Amino acid sequence: MSNILKNACRIILLPLFPVSRRNTTPRDGEVASKLFLSHLLAGSVVFFGVLSAQKAVIDEVFVGKWTAITVSICVGFITVLSLLISSYRQRLQVQLTGTDEDPSINLQLVFLWGFGFALIIFLSINIVTYLQCAIDRPDDFPHSIFLLLVHFLYILFTVCQVVLLTYNKRSILKATIQFHFSIVCILAVNFALWYSSTMHTLFATGNKTTRFSNRSCFHSSDIQNKLGNQVSPILLPPQIEFYILASTLLISLWQNAKRYGVTQRTEACQLSNVGSREKLGTHLPTGENGKNILAVTLAIFINVPVLITTVLLDFVYDWENKYVVICLDVSETLSAICSCVLVYACLRNISTVSVNSTKSLLVRDYILILSSTGMMAYFMIGVVASMSGYTLSKSTVVSRVFGMVETFLQTYLLTRSSRHTADGNRRESTCISFCALILVISNLTYWLLDSYNKHMITKSRYIGFKDWNVVEVLFIPLVTFFRFFSGMGAYSMYMKFKTN
Repeated sequence: MSNILKNACRIILLPLFPVSRRNTTPRDGEVASKLFLSHLLAGSVVFFGVLSAQKAVIDEVFVGKWTAITVSICVGFITVLSLLISSYRQRLQVQLTGTDEDPSINLQLVFLWGFGFALIIFLSINIVTYLQCAIDRPDDFPHSIFLLLVHFLYILFTVCQVVLLTYNKRSILKATIQFHFSIVCILAVNFALWYSSTMHTLFATGNKTTRFSNRSCFHSSDIQNKLGNQVSPILLPPQIEFYILASTLLISLWQNAKRYGVTQRTEACQLSNVGSREKLGTHLPTGENGKNILAVTLAIFINVPVLITTVLLDFVYDWENKYVVICLDVSETLSAICSCVLVYACLRNISTVSVNSTKSLLVRDYILILSSTGMMAYFMIGVVASMSGYTLSKSTVVSRVFGMVETFLQTYLLTRSSRHTADGNRRESTCISFCALILVISNLTYWLLDSYNKHMITKSRYIGFKDWNVVEVLFIPLVTFFRFFSGMGAYSMYMKFKTN
């Protein structure tokens, strides 16, 4: 019994009070870090959820919230900088091989850089605003300078995190206590920043009192009125998705640490594998570019009707034209049917051109499974609303039913394909790569529309529903995450099964 209590105390106190290496193991540190992370996330949910509600208009609560954000950013910047330095010292020791690496990692990093660039633009606009406030409002000078420094530190944290993930995209770092604790702190800071910005957008925007608005130079600034308010709706979705994608890559880096010291490969073996792949590629047939062009053309042809009708309903008819809504439902139904056909073709060929491996699911796959539940709930809202008479057309129920079928089949395909290894000798793999490329474009198109479609799931589309705050908080992020990570999974499948 005493040993059990001793081990329990060690696991709980390990992240806060590290002990010598001989008294602990990487396994203890991993368990303790996950426990500590869960406690931090629970505290962030309650803290920022309460402070970002309508009570956030009170000056004292506003100061408390910004104090917590400042502390979080400082902790995140210090930990990501220390982790970047330590990874530089040990990065050359162990590297991921081509078979262990996620094929979509490069595309994910491209989006991470894009999201990070959008976030930096958003923060830079705020810095310029606070700089103007410091000059024009001497009575508010300390407040403006403080927030200016916080946003500058925010930019440094973002840049260092992007550099860390890009630099270590193929690394297996040593699972030390400092490594576990750094990953936990960065994940907690990412979640706190994402959750606070989401809650603030939903609850605090537009609910400020007159006293607070008059005191705030930021909201009355010409830069915010003429630039910030116009750019913020465009930069908000990349800002939210940056935290999720960065956290996904961090968790992948965290999981790779388990293989430290086990996945050592000799350079001779790697060179022989590369040479064999090069010899194999010389005997494969050409014509891959023509098939890719055909796949892109078909993907555009399938998704253009959905794109056009959504733009018309958002900017022209404001979701009040019944015939355009019917066209959208028909377009979404046809797109879902095409996706189901493509998924069926991939499932039929994947067993004959690949070998099932025993490796576990990727972090991206777990997020895909989680977000697919939100996607199912989103489609179910459309089914119930259509059956209850809250939609403009009964055709909505048809598009939602086919959407649920597509979600299930696509999630099953992508999670299954991530655990398969392609056999390059089979010509039939071109069928899978052809279908996967169409799925990539379709999912990313829907992701772009869902990120900026202000009437995707609101009272404008489903007539008669009252309060949408809870629905927006729960389902809209999951819907956008599902489309984005489905696109990444389909791209990974394309890279894995394409003809070299």
